[in-house]
Amino acid sequence: MLKTIIKKFQDDEKRKIELLKHIISKKESIFKELTNRAPYINIFNLILIDEQEKFNSQMLYDILKVNINKNINGFDIKLNFAKIFIEFLFNKHNIKYKSNIINKCKFEIKKEFQTQNKKFIDLLILDNKKNYAVIIENKINSGDNGVNQITDYYNDIKDRNITNIYVVYLTRYGYEPSENSLSNELKEKIGENLFCISHSFIASWLESVLENDMFIKLIENEKDYKVLESAMLQFIQNENYLSGIEPYNKVINNILLDDEELNKLFENIEDIAKYDEYIEIYNNALDIIRDKIRDKKLYILKSRKEEDIKFTILLQEKLLNKYSGKIEETDENTIYEHLLDNTEYHCDCIPFEKINTYLYISNTHDNIKLCLSTYDENNKQKLLKLENEITEKLNKDIEHKKKLLYSKNIEFNNDTFNKKLDEIYDDYNYLYNLLIRRR
Repeated sequence: MLKTIIKKFQDDEKRKIELLKHIISKKESIFKELTNRAPYINIFNLILIDEQEKFNSQMLYDILKVNINKNINGFDIKLNFAKIFIEFLFNKHNIKYKSNIINKCKFEIKKEFQTQNKKFIDLLILDNKKNYAVIIENKINSGDNGVNQITDYYNDIKDRNITNIYVVYLTRYGYEPSENSLSNELKEKIGENLFCISHSFIASWLESVLENDMFIKLIENEKDYKVLESAMLQFIQNENYLSGIEPYNKVINNILLDDEELNKLFENIEDIAKYDEYIEIYNNALDIIRDKIRDKKLYILKSRKEEDIKFTILLQEKLLNKYSGKIEETDENTIYEHLLDNTEYHCDCIPFEKINTYLYISNTHDNIKLCLSTYDENNKQKLLKLENEITEKLNKDIEHKKKLLYSKNIEFNNDTFNKKLDEIYDDYNYLYNLLIRRR
């Protein structure tokens, strides 16, 4: 009996080891897929609006209000994006609804809809026959804004005699609103009509639209709608990014989930308790593969950025000698680790509080820059008064309501390294003194 138990244990352990080895063996396939995948270019990130709620809400608004009613070669194409979103939302959350009623609804999309209490709902989907209302509160980096925020929204719409009211709380990872924003009593009353969804949920909805037969037929026959398709694809990419879903994670999961040998092993498991052990094995293997990918990315990053980082550290040493205690000290490893997880890292960041301005060295995957920027509208005007002096050293890159940026690429080679180091050091001192004098 004991021998049988020992043999069964040994066989089980052997099987788990084989499974682990097999998962790890897929790393070559994963590396190949990652190498051959399409370039990852996030337009929202490039123009610095990828994490701004205002622009995110505007994009979602523009997509939700799309209403297409066309006849192409005798084929009726009806695509009301607000209606499609509501149906997708209901289906994913197992909410019962009557299609004939929704089909008769005429949905309007409101942006920054003002309530009776002078608060503003980010987005509101309204049926003019008062059958449905969907309140959408969009969060990316901000928390709940004020006491009873969601409560006020809900009560305001309820006072308008809408039959069915739904609340969509949209955050990076599907968080729930705080009790400060929505009381537990009202949350319980709203019940299943409250949807706490992530930005990746929006991506999934848009992916389903792209796969809709009507939409495919529309794109095939009406080339002008390619612009809409392109915008949707970019928005999908950014919504996944906001929820922490990187393209290479999907590559890894697709390879492992489609593997026939792994699926066969999983199908043969009869003991329910064993599934948790296999999940742990899968996660361990995934961690190993991710570590390998991270090591490879770090290797590539170091081969590309070695001189830039060396320049940054040496410049920082020179600045620390002059501005000791006024700038933050960093090190090589910190910069690399940050660039592995982000697209940009700011070094030597000095905040000038009275004009809310930052002077810093920016390292990205591809370049190094000296930058001067502000995000504050009022202080932007103060900084613009210094523009003539600033543009002696830097170029104006961006000016809009939420951002003013001046920058200059730092380019050098082995022969010009030291000369460029002295030049940027002098530029930094010039700009620093300019801001100190005018603050």
